[in-house]
Amino acid sequence: MPYHPLDTEGDWFQQLFEASPDPTWIIEGNRFVECNAAAVRFLGYSCRDDLLNTHPSRLSPPRQPDGEDSYAKAERMMALALENGLHRFEWMHRKIDGSDFLAEVTLSAIHLEGRPIIYCVWRDITERKLTEALLMKSESRVKGILEGAADAIFIADRQGRYQYVNQQATRLLGYDHQTLIGMSILDLTPEEDHPDILLRFQELLEVGEMRSELRLTAADGRLIPVELNACILADGCCFGSCRDIRERKAAEENIHFMAHHDTLTGLLNRRSLTERLTQALATAKRDCHPLAVLFLDLDRFKATNDTLGHAAGDALLIEVGQRLNASIRSNDILGRLGGDEFVIVLAEIEDAPAAARIAEKILGTLGQPYTIDAHQVHITPSIGLAFFPTDGEDCETLMRHADTAMYHAKSQGRNNVQFFSSELDLFAMRRMRMEHDLREALAARSFELHYQPQIDAATRRIVGVEALVRWNTPNEGMVMPGEFIEIAEQSGLILPLGEWVIDEACRQLRAWHDRGYANVRMAVNLSALQLRSANLLSFVEATLLKYGMSGDQLELEITESMVMDNPNACIEKLRALRRMGIRLAIDDFGTGYSSLSNLRLMPIHTLKIDRSFVRHIESSSDDLVICTATIALAHNLGLQVVAEGVETPAQRDLLVGHGCDFLQGYLYSKPVDANTLLGLLGTTH
Repeated sequence: MPYHPLDTEGDWFQQLFEASPDPTWIIEGNRFVECNAAAVRFLGYSCRDDLLNTHPSRLSPPRQPDGEDSYAKAERMMALALENGLHRFEWMHRKIDGSDFLAEVTLSAIHLEGRPIIYCVWRDITERKLTEALLMKSESRVKGILEGAADAIFIADRQGRYQYVNQQATRLLGYDHQTLIGMSILDLTPEEDHPDILLRFQELLEVGEMRSELRLTAADGRLIPVELNACILADGCCFGSCRDIRERKAAEENIHFMAHHDTLTGLLNRRSLTERLTQALATAKRDCHPLAVLFLDLDRFKATNDTLGHAAGDALLIEVGQRLNASIRSNDILGRLGGDEFVIVLAEIEDAPAAARIAEKILGTLGQPYTIDAHQVHITPSIGLAFFPTDGEDCETLMRHADTAMYHAKSQGRNNVQFFSSELDLFAMRRMRMEHDLREALAARSFELHYQPQIDAATRRIVGVEALVRWNTPNEGMVMPGEFIEIAEQSGLILPLGEWVIDEACRQLRAWHDRGYANVRMAVNLSALQLRSANLLSFVEATLLKYGMSGDQLELEITESMVMDNPNACIEKLRALRRMGIRLAIDDFGTGYSSLSNLRLMPIHTLKIDRSFVRHIESSSDDLVICTATIALAHNLGLQVVAEGVETPAQRDLLVGHGCDFLQGYLYSKPVDANTLLGLLGTTH
């Protein structure tokens, strides 16, 4: 049996030898007699037999960097190790592919049963040597680069004290260079942030790198938000760069505000109002105190709006919002649902008469004349009032009952306050009748789709259409979705209706493709219930297969609020749709719960700018800023943009000038039936 130098040490030594991550060798005489798997792998050989019983110089170039013959120098190094017991030096090795690398070699002389052997370990230092050489040759150039950097740069020692800061750091924080040297990150951050900062830097020590956002305290006391990128250098010091993100934070705050507030009045929007009401109800239940919901609608606002124009109507709504805000208490909640509908939540109220007194006060306040564009305008509200807990114990019920009471106030001559009662719930009865009619309409297939073109801003050609459902009733004629979609959603009928819409839209698209319009894409709106449906993925896949369509020919439109109700499940479903090739669009962007963090999570292709922003883009600088910011944001995220509600050439030109990709609106066509749309396909606008 051949001699094995490790046999005498037992299994534990063999296991340690093999477990070493560095190439490790046993030298006896002047030959390698054993090596570990790391040595074989590192040099690129297929097995260790190719390396054993060879002189160490065989794995090296003929000469070392100092010019000495590799064989002779290897003999000398081994002799020094045997003489001194330990010898460490640098050595140039060569892999099987011919590439050279520099290693730090440690030779340890040991004796086994009276025979001297050498325990040899390599550690690759090629990268370290190149870095040292680069720094030595380029120290002044590197310093110049650091000083000219746009970000604040610092190098801290192992105790976290700054050893170097560049000029941008002094400009950002307002301290002079000498003051910053010796300070630490904790000296420059507010005390309440220290626990989080210490956790972040523990991560840095464990992982070797870190990216985080934090607040730095400037010399004048201002808190400056920065993005910090840091890493641990080879010597244990910390290298970091801080980027000023004040502008980005301001933009995020602005987008966050727009997501939670009505863009016209600055009041809470529908989603935020609902969230706040839900919270107030939880408090009212816990503390056993009443709560009132006031649903307010302006009387004959449409006539005023049509007479004076939309700009005057918007100015009137803004002042109404201001008067309402001045009429309520600090702990009350005020929001605008849209149009001329406002909701007030009296979070703490003694009783129904007290709520009625506040409502009467609001009637008087809003009934005072308004001066709009030199015109004196008189307008009154109708107010419905629902009371917790007698009229409902949840948000939806109270809002619905307050809405019902408001319609009763209108029927009683307007400009008055009405409390909800079960006898007044005529609106609910009408909704029940409509739900019954919807069920019959689904069975009879009394629905049809109309299609509105989507225009490529560059070519002015139709590249897609949005499918919009219509209800063809025998008595009332064509009913728009705004009158029945909400009832369909609340009753669950939106699921079979939504499946019919997807099927019919794909069938029609297949027919257009067969007529030669193969480049047209179909957009279909999804409801929240559809998105949450367990059958959505299989139904869409089966429908595409049924009509021989690829996924990229179908675009499904959702609103961000739909996703945020159950983000984990919905985002995973969206990713599954995207894997099928389906295009995904966020509809009505900016009108609901929109945020950068949410957009990063969702696997979407397109943002659709809501028509409410496009409508006044010519006259409202705020709307123009919102549109241009949305376009820029979308493009930075790699998304395309569709602007809805484009009605004038001026709107078109402004949007195209700021890079909008696609346009949709009455400037090109209102929603039309399939035959009319066929005549539009292929035309240039």
